[in-house]
Amino acid sequence: MRKKTLSRALAMAASLVLCASMAAAPVYAADSQEKEETVYVKADAEGNTQTVIVSDWLKNKKKSAELKDATDLNDIENVKGDETFQKGSKHSITWDANGNDIYYQGKTDKELPVSMQVTYYLDGKEISPKDLVGKSGKVRVRYEFTNHDVHNGIYTPFTMITAVILPTEHFSNVKMENARDISDGSKHILMGVAFPGLSDSLKLKDSAIGQKFDIPDSFEFTADVKDFQMTVTATVASADTLSEFGLDKVDTIDELNDSLTTLSNASEKLVNGSGELLSGVKELRDASKTLKNGTAVLNKKTKELSKGLNTLDDKKDDLISGAKKLSKGTKDLKAGTSELEKKTKSLPSMMKELASGLENIKSLTGSLPSRQKLQELASGLDSITSSFETIKSANIQYSQALQGQIDSLTAMLGRGTVSDSADVGDIRTAIGTMQAIQGKMKDENDTIDQQSKALSSSLAPAKALIQKLSDPSTQASFKKLNSLDTRELTTAASSLRSAAVKLNKGAGDLSSGQSDLVSGTNQLGQGIHTAASGGKKLSSATGTLASGGSKLSSGTDALYTGADTLNTGLIQFNQDGIQRLVNIMDHDVQNTLDRINDTVKQGDKYQTFTKKAKGTKGSVKFMIETEEIE
Repeated sequence: MRKKTLSRALAMAASLVLCASMAAAPVYAADSQEKEETVYVKADAEGNTQTVIVSDWLKNKKKSAELKDATDLNDIENVKGDETFQKGSKHSITWDANGNDIYYQGKTDKELPVSMQVTYYLDGKEISPKDLVGKSGKVRVRYEFTNHDVHNGIYTPFTMITAVILPTEHFSNVKMENARDISDGSKHILMGVAFPGLSDSLKLKDSAIGQKFDIPDSFEFTADVKDFQMTVTATVASADTLSEFGLDKVDTIDELNDSLTTLSNASEKLVNGSGELLSGVKELRDASKTLKNGTAVLNKKTKELSKGLNTLDDKKDDLISGAKKLSKGTKDLKAGTSELEKKTKSLPSMMKELASGLENIKSLTGSLPSRQKLQELASGLDSITSSFETIKSANIQYSQALQGQIDSLTAMLGRGTVSDSADVGDIRTAIGTMQAIQGKMKDENDTIDQQSKALSSSLAPAKALIQKLSDPSTQASFKKLNSLDTRELTTAASSLRSAAVKLNKGAGDLSSGQSDLVSGTNQLGQGIHTAASGGKKLSSATGTLASGGSKLSSGTDALYTGADTLNTGLIQFNQDGIQRLVNIMDHDVQNTLDRINDTVKQGDKYQTFTKKAKGTKGSVKFMIETEEIE
């Protein structure tokens, strides 16, 4: 028959590490300085350390202006405030705390006190996690822990608790060793536990107790897998678990029995309390989801509000300038409307005169000749001009005929055909007379040219007027003019006058209110600037609130899972661990008790992974996360 193991009892006890701050936190002196340290380890799928980031919380109970600390971390940064520090000798640093707690983190390449190795097997053969992705078959995964922190044969009692989540769609027929399976139907949640080095510290193999108990330094599980893939695993490690159960005060067998009785009673209460805790956490989880959604919406709206206020703040000077321009403009408007009122005062009488004149024009345009008559008149004017050209042409022809006669008579004289002197004289007299007539005709033609040009010049305006009057558009305008009701002009003039009076009065009222507008706009600008500044702060605050709401929701989900696991584990812990431990203790334990005390003390001494200032009470937890395999 396989040996009974202490793993079930101590595994569930170790789960109290997750809620030690709620159930059994140690009590320190009220005025002592405390340093709470969490070591975050990123490891590959085989457990090899990749990065180590350490987060430290210095509790400023005295609200001191300065907090002295010691650390060997690199790249230190304040993660929750703007307080700074100064380096001293060796590893000492001093924080300018200003009465505040200090939260900082840094990096280190120090070797961890406990190393982790994860080995994978497929159908009985070892395989790398990278090559296991997508495979199907019988899988075995083993988690082994090695404790490197040993002092005079006593190992610092680290409790290693590992959570492994296996989706049921990929993993079935899950079996485990030194672990518990809490299935919710869609996934298996394995809680593995190990106490590396504890069995060697207590030398159980050399005692009667060691024949009844086996303290594990590893755990494993097997499963039938389809399309292998795994999410990250998380391991929590702490060195003060044994002290949390009061085993540091056990010196004799009787005290051990008393302690076990007390532990049994406390376990019963823890079971009941964890049930109440689970119920309360469920309510907290549901409320945190509502808070998360509400803070996300609030953050979005405040960002929009802040953006709008910033835009408005950028434009406030334009608004103030515009108000001043508007004030000046309304004053100018008042001056203009006053002038308009003066100008329109005589408008009705002027419009009556215009209407009378238009009526006269209408009577004249009504007697104008038709377009046809106008065209006939234009044709007559053209015929007058052409008649001058006809006369001029006739004169030229007559002058040419005279010239022919002159040429004939001159030729006769030249031939000597005329011998009578009297006849010669008559011919010469006739030639002179005809030449005189030609001269007069030439003068007459010159006069005709001058009179023709003068007539054309004088007739041009008349012809242009006749052409304009005969144009269809002019004729249409005359028709419109004749159809115009001049009474509408006088009515419109009266209405315009009345409107001008009202406009002047309204402009006066508007101008009188502009000083209040300018003053109010200045106040509005100051208010906008204040609101924009407040909007930025509000947006920043709601952003922080939304981020916190999201983290709170995620945290309460994890807290609910942890509380559920804790409740189930405590029930099992009470049944299989505490009660069984009470029943099976024998008399061969005094040496073991001594080593238990030494081991517990060694655990109490391990208060920091890095450094701490003298007189500071420390506590440290390790959070080891392996990468997902997919």
